[in-house]
Amino acid sequence: MLKTYIITPSFINSLRRYYFARKSFHSLRSALQGKYQMIVVDDVPTLGIFHKAPHPVYNKAAGRIYNSPEVSLLRRDKGGNTSALLRGLLTAEENGAELVFIHLDDSVYLPIFDKLFRSAVDAFTKNQTLQVVRFTGEPILSGKCTSEKGNLSQIKVEKDRVSFGNVAMKPHAYDSYRLWSSDFHNRMVDGYWPITLWFCLYRLRFLKKLLMNSGVKKIRSLGYVELYYKDPSNWEKLIRIYPGKIGYINMQFAGLEMTRNRNWKELISFPNTAL
Repeated sequence: MLKTYIITPSFINSLRRYYFARKSFHSLRSALQGKYQMIVVDDVPTLGIFHKAPHPVYNKAAGRIYNSPEVSLLRRDKGGNTSALLRGLLTAEENGAELVFIHLDDSVYLPIFDKLFRSAVDAFTKNQTLQVVRFTGEPILSGKCTSEKGNLSQIKVEKDRVSFGNVAMKPHAYDSYRLWSSDFHNRMVDGYWPITLWFCLYRLRFLKKLLMNSGVKKIRSLGYVELYYKDPSNWEKLIRIYPGKIGYINMQFAGLEMTRNRNWKELISFPNTAL
């Protein structure tokens, strides 16, 4: 199996962020049962604009959350979550990682996540063209899903493929799961976000190329990095140089972003059908 690391860019500057990050991180560890090494890059908050010393309260708070034998906590002055992710990525690479999963402290994980995650790691081992596996987000789970159809609400199911918008995915059956995948192509970004920098398992060398692209080097927010690759011209440049596939395991959702889905408890109770 390919060596896999979990990377968390974290920034805790309030009690609200502390409780949120703690709940999120415990959800991840519980789902994966402590099976993987983790790197947390903490952008340490300071006392203020003119006082660059680390904030004593929140500096210690982060230490309490991430105090575990399988967790490496890296501290740095506030620099943005893009640089934090890249620093964690390079550290994982130095330790021999070939795959990285991106955890942001804003998600809840379902029990099915462990099984899907192990299957995703196996899929990378067997499919050398696979660059990213997503575990949630549209079309798997969104505000458009219905309580009757759940993760099938946004998917057109056919005999030998599933499709949504301009994306058509074909199945490859392995021992106990299906990898549904599509080649990167030019029209994929029309209504779809192939590059989402959270809740995804990436081939490390591909993610490294995404973050070290000259067009994104100065972007501080991962959200704006995603927007950069949502631009058709930037996306086309990327896939000309770095072709590959994007995939889902069994087309199931494994969790979601709590901050954007206030009704997340309702959403995760919807049918979660394996394809």
